[in-house]
Amino acid sequence: MEALPALFQALMLGIFQGISEWLPISSSGNLMLIAMHAFGISAENAFSLSIFLHLGTMLSAVFYFRKEILNIKNEKELARFIAIATFLTAIFGIPVFFLEKKLFSGLSASMATVLIGVALVFTGIILKLKPKKTRHSFNDKDAMITGAAQGIAAMPGISRSGITIASLLLRNVEQELALKLSFIISIPAVAGAVFLDFMTQKSSQVFSSSEYLVALLAAFITGFLTMRYF
Repeated sequence: MEALPALFQALMLGIFQGISEWLPISSSGNLMLIAMHAFGISAENAFSLSIFLHLGTMLSAVFYFRKEILNIKNEKELARFIAIATFLTAIFGIPVFFLEKKLFSGLSASMATVLIGVALVFTGIILKLKPKKTRHSFNDKDAMITGAAQGIAAMPGISRSGITIASLLLRNVEQELALKLSFIISIPAVAGAVFLDFMTQKSSQVFSSSEYLVALLAAFITGFLTMRYF
């Protein structure tokens, strides 16, 4: 079978990232599976590519919540929640990131698939848990638990949106508020992950600069539209 053009691959992966980021299915894990098995990209490069494409959906979250972000200095409770959650994300997420970086640098696509599959099963178990009651408020403990959960989600296969929203729902936070908080705390987390991967990037480029731009733009547009839908 003739190989697909790199530009088409970049476009498809960007669109997939934009749609799947806000779904509880692990966009990074599934994007890696597509990149490895449909496009023949190595596990290590697929891991870095999945992190890079989160930049597009992060920018869509920034644009969507631009009013809240600009007004954050006047919303001290929300600012505190973001700060605590981001700190806990770093505490848990940085070790997981470097562990995954090391693992995927030496794994074949088939072994990486097994690892992602196990993580997807874990995500499914978490999503089966049911909340009791709801409240339209949040506190420091909610932020700590959600931040830690987001850090663990640095592992492909564990859905960041799924595990953070589930954590908030299980803390009885109302669903619409849980969605909003999950989207907002993704912004500093993704920025940190992209920075870490850039600083530790040793693998070869998957696409040309223009193809990366296409992928980023596709992730941004579809990410914004998907978020607006939800």
